[in-house]
Amino acid sequence: MSRLALSPSNREMWRAYAIAPAVTPVVFIAFVLAAGGSVPAGLMAMAFVACYLVAGVIGMPIAFALRRRNRLNAWSIHGAALAWGALWSAFCTVWTISVVVAIGGTIHSVPLTAAWSFALMAPPVVLAGTAFWLLLKNPKLATK
Repeated sequence: MSRLALSPSNREMWRAYAIAPAVTPVVFIAFVLAAGGSVPAGLMAMAFVACYLVAGVIGMPIAFALRRRNRLNAWSIHGAALAWGALWSAFCTVWTISVVVAIGGTIHSVPLTAAWSFALMAPPVVLAGTAFWLLLKNPKLATK
């Protein structure tokens, strides 16, 4: 079922791009607000800019390349999102460890740090990938 390649038009791809990256920050903000917290406006702005930047610079070229090769489907979109989430979490793990060591601290468990980083970074990227896939699969969702 999901192995069937999607053949969206350029317009449908850009429409999905206009919506999908916003899903992750909106869900995060909803969770924080539902828990009784608050989200600073600067953090919201940074989250939206970061999501659109990453999706535009990394996600869209991958999506166009997959479509050109007739490989744009649920598996390839989610696989690319998971791979990017894993790569980003690896970068964040190295950055976290370097900051902790730079301020004189020690990391006792690199695997635990990596696991937490992956658990925090990969799901939001896959969520945006899922939103992108759903919008491509059902282009009418983007026009409502």
